[in-house]
Amino acid sequence: GVDHLTNMEHLRDGIGLRGYGQRDPKQEYRKEGFQIFVSMLAAIQSNVCSTLFQVQTVTDEDVERMAHEDENRMHERLQSAVMRHGEDGEAGESSGGSEEAAPGRRPVARPVAPPPPIIQRNDLCPCGSGEPFRKCHGVVTVEDASP
Repeated sequence: GVDHLTNMEHLRDGIGLRGYGQRDPKQEYRKEGFQIFVSMLAAIQSNVCSTLFQVQTVTDEDVERMAHEDENRMHERLQSAVMRHGEDGEAGESSGGSEEAAPGRRPVARPVAPPPPIIQRNDLCPCGSGEPFRKCHGVVTVEDASP
Protein backbone atom coordinates (compact mmCIF):
# COMPACT_ATOMS: atom_id res chain seq x y z
CA GLY A 1 0.00 0.00 0.00
CA VAL A 2 2.28 2.78 1.24
CA ASP A 3 5.32 1.30 -0.48
CA HIS A 4 3.41 1.25 -3.77
CA LEU A 5 2.52 4.93 -3.42
CA THR A 6 6.14 5.74 -2.62
CA ASN A 7 7.31 3.80 -5.68
CA MET A 8 4.80 5.63 -7.88
CA GLU A 9 6.00 8.96 -6.51
CA HIS A 10 9.62 8.07 -7.31
CA LEU A 11 8.54 6.99 -10.80
CA ARG A 12 6.70 10.28 -11.32
CA ASP A 13 9.74 12.25 -10.18
CA GLY A 14 12.11 10.44 -12.54
CA ILE A 15 9.86 9.97 -15.57
CA GLY A 16 10.78 13.35 -17.09
CA LEU A 17 14.24 12.05 -17.85
CA ARG A 18 12.75 9.60 -20.35
CA GLY A 19 12.05 12.50 -22.71
CA TYR A 20 15.78 12.96 -23.13
CA GLY A 21 16.00 9.38 -24.42
CA GLN A 22 13.47 10.10 -27.20
CA ARG A 23 10.72 8.14 -25.39
CA ASP A 24 7.22 9.32 -24.68
CA PRO A 25 7.11 10.02 -20.91
CA LYS A 26 3.38 9.26 -20.68
CA GLN A 27 3.76 5.85 -22.29
CA GLU A 28 6.77 5.05 -20.10
CA TYR A 29 4.87 6.13 -16.98
CA ARG A 30 1.95 3.86 -17.91
CA LYS A 31 4.21 0.87 -18.64
CA GLU A 32 6.33 1.17 -15.52
CA GLY A 33 3.34 2.09 -13.36
CA PHE A 34 1.58 -1.07 -14.51
CA GLN A 35 4.69 -3.16 -13.80
CA ILE A 36 4.91 -1.68 -10.28
CA PHE A 37 1.20 -2.41 -9.76
CA VAL A 38 1.57 -6.02 -10.93
CA SER A 39 4.56 -6.55 -8.64
CA MET A 40 2.56 -5.08 -5.72
CA LEU A 41 -0.31 -7.50 -6.43
CA ALA A 42 2.13 -10.41 -6.60
CA ALA A 43 3.65 -9.38 -3.25
CA ILE A 44 0.18 -9.14 -1.67
CA GLN A 45 -0.79 -12.56 -3.01
CA SER A 46 2.47 -14.03 -1.76
CA ASN A 47 1.94 -12.54 1.71
CA VAL A 48 -1.65 -13.79 1.85
CA CYS A 49 -0.65 -17.29 0.77
CA SER A 50 2.23 -17.52 3.23
CA THR A 51 -0.03 -16.26 6.02
CA LEU A 52 -2.73 -18.78 5.13
CA PHE A 53 -0.21 -21.62 5.18
CA GLN A 54 0.85 -20.60 8.68
CA VAL A 55 -2.70 -20.52 10.09
CA GLN A 56 -3.33 -23.12 12.76
CA THR A 57 -6.65 -24.17 14.19
CA VAL A 58 -7.19 -23.57 17.87
CA THR A 59 -9.49 -25.67 20.01
CA ASP A 60 -11.51 -24.44 22.96
CA GLU A 61 -9.10 -26.20 25.31
CA ASP A 62 -6.18 -24.29 23.77
CA VAL A 63 -8.03 -20.99 24.24
CA GLU A 64 -8.75 -21.81 27.88
CA ARG A 65 -5.13 -22.86 28.45
CA MET A 66 -3.81 -19.62 26.90
CA ALA A 67 -6.23 -17.55 29.00
CA HIS A 68 -5.12 -19.40 32.13
CA GLU A 69 -1.45 -18.80 31.25
CA ASP A 70 -2.15 -15.09 30.70
CA GLU A 71 -3.93 -14.92 34.05
CA ASN A 72 -0.98 -16.61 35.79
CA ARG A 73 1.48 -14.24 34.12
CA MET A 74 -0.59 -11.24 35.22
CA HIS A 75 -0.78 -12.58 38.77
CA GLU A 76 3.02 -13.03 38.84
CA ARG A 77 3.53 -9.44 37.68
CA LEU A 78 1.15 -8.21 40.37
CA GLN A 79 3.03 -10.23 42.98
CA SER A 80 6.39 -8.82 41.89
CA ALA A 81 4.98 -5.27 42.02
CA VAL A 82 3.62 -5.89 45.52
CA MET A 83 6.96 -7.35 46.57
CA ARG A 84 8.85 -4.30 45.29
CA HIS A 85 6.42 -1.97 47.06
CA GLY A 86 6.87 -3.85 50.34
CA GLU A 87 10.66 -3.56 50.08
CA ASP A 88 10.56 0.18 49.38
CA GLY A 89 8.87 1.56 52.44
CA GLU A 90 6.61 -0.53 54.64
CA ALA A 91 8.68 -1.62 57.62
CA GLY A 92 5.81 -3.29 59.50
CA GLU A 93 5.37 -6.10 56.97
CA SER A 94 7.80 -8.72 55.79
CA SER A 95 9.24 -8.36 52.32
CA GLY A 96 8.51 -11.99 51.52
CA GLY A 97 4.69 -11.48 51.34
CA SER A 98 2.45 -14.44 50.64
CA GLU A 99 -0.17 -14.82 47.94
CA GLU A 100 -2.97 -14.43 50.47
CA ALA A 101 -1.71 -10.97 51.50
CA ALA A 102 -1.66 -9.61 47.92
CA PRO A 103 -5.41 -9.01 47.43
CA GLY A 104 -5.67 -6.96 50.65
CA ARG A 105 -2.86 -4.59 49.73
CA ARG A 106 -3.38 -1.46 47.71
CA PRO A 107 -1.56 -1.22 44.37
CA VAL A 108 1.32 1.24 44.10
CA ALA A 109 0.34 2.98 40.89
CA ARG A 110 -3.22 4.05 40.33
CA PRO A 111 -4.45 5.02 36.88
CA VAL A 112 -5.00 8.74 36.60
CA ALA A 113 -8.02 9.91 34.64
CA PRO A 114 -7.09 12.24 31.79
CA PRO A 115 -8.13 15.86 32.26
CA PRO A 116 -11.45 16.76 30.67
CA PRO A 117 -11.09 18.27 27.20
CA ILE A 118 -11.14 22.06 26.99
CA ILE A 119 -14.16 23.14 24.97
CA GLN A 120 -13.86 26.42 23.09
CA ARG A 121 -16.91 28.63 22.57
CA ASN A 122 -17.19 27.89 18.84
CA ASP A 123 -16.60 24.12 19.11
CA LEU A 124 -19.59 21.85 18.59
CA CYS A 125 -21.34 21.04 21.84
CA PRO A 126 -20.35 17.60 23.20
CA CYS A 127 -24.02 16.75 23.82
CA GLY A 128 -24.38 16.00 20.10
CA SER A 129 -26.92 18.70 19.24
CA GLY A 130 -24.79 20.09 16.42
CA GLU A 131 -24.98 23.60 17.87
CA PRO A 132 -21.92 25.60 18.89
CA PHE A 133 -21.12 25.21 22.58
CA ARG A 134 -21.85 28.91 23.25
CA LYS A 135 -25.45 28.51 22.00
CA CYS A 136 -26.17 25.15 23.64
CA HIS A 137 -24.76 24.15 27.03
CA GLY A 138 -22.31 27.06 27.08
CA VAL A 139 -25.18 29.50 27.58
CA VAL A 140 -25.71 28.18 31.11
CA THR A 141 -22.00 28.50 31.85
CA VAL A 142 -21.84 32.07 30.60
CA GLU A 143 -24.99 33.09 32.52
CA ASP A 144 -23.74 31.43 35.73
CA ALA A 145 -20.40 33.21 35.46
CA SER A 146 -21.89 36.70 35.12
CA PRO A 147 -23.24 38.45 38.28
